[in-house]
Amino acid sequence: MLIFHGTNGTLELAGTEVPYIRQLVLLDRPELNISNVQPPKDQLGEAHRLQYIDFIDAIRHDREPFINGYEGREALELVRAVYMSSEKKGEIALPI
Repeated sequence: MLIFHGTNGTLELAGTEVPYIRQLVLLDRPELNISNVQPPKDQLGEAHRLQYIDFIDAIRHDREPFINGYEGREALELVRAVYMSSEKKGEIALPI
């Protein structure tokens, strides 16, 4: 689970394979608030399965996969920055 706190609200993301907004609190737009959302059904595991299928298809057809190594590395860097920011209790500049 990831929780983002900002000056105007809080966003809570949950889920592993299929992340979803579990809670959203906006101080200036309370009509958009969301709370205690349940995980989506019948989708867990779908994201990685589709990545595997695309990867195999990319090999078979000698093409770049939809999510290539560069994009994967950028996503990993963002996740690392989130953890570093939490430990430091401050901002982390990207790229790390």
